[in-house]
Amino acid sequence: MIHKNRFLIFFIMFTTIMINSNLHAQSTIKIGKNAPLVKMKSRSSGQDFSIKDFRGKVIMLNFVSGWCPSCKKAQMALSGLAGKYRGLQTITISLDQDSTGFIDSLEKEQTDIKFVFDSKGIITQAFQVPLLPSVYLIDQYGKIRYILPGYKVESLKKLEFFLRGLAD
Repeated sequence: MIHKNRFLIFFIMFTTIMINSNLHAQSTIKIGKNAPLVKMKSRSSGQDFSIKDFRGKVIMLNFVSGWCPSCKKAQMALSGLAGKYRGLQTITISLDQDSTGFIDSLEKEQTDIKFVFDSKGIITQAFQVPLLPSVYLIDQYGKIRYILPGYKVESLKKLEFFLRGLAD
């Protein structure tokens, strides 16, 4: 009987801790909150950087993968926005293990976009990316202003509306 009670107490404590940690994790990445300052490494230059290095610019983080058909559609639409706004820095974060034809072709076409591989998921976890593709719009002060999970044409229009207000 004592053994069963210990198990029950352990189970209740473990469940409570997991629920609380999940609630805490879900509450950290929100619109209006500071973006995580994780280190990233530029694929082309090999240099480390973080969002803090782009203070004063609006940042559009785009999480993609080469195996994701919606990611390709979204990236093509977002590539058009990258050169349209002067105060915008676009960073495409690929969850692929290594180079893919999709990412290689994007990098050749879009020289003003920084490309980063996140094969270990460190950046993806820090931003609590719910699904692919996902876009995070971060203002000049490092605060998250818009989150676009998934690919929807109407949501891209809303994203551009936010961009017009932040980066001219």
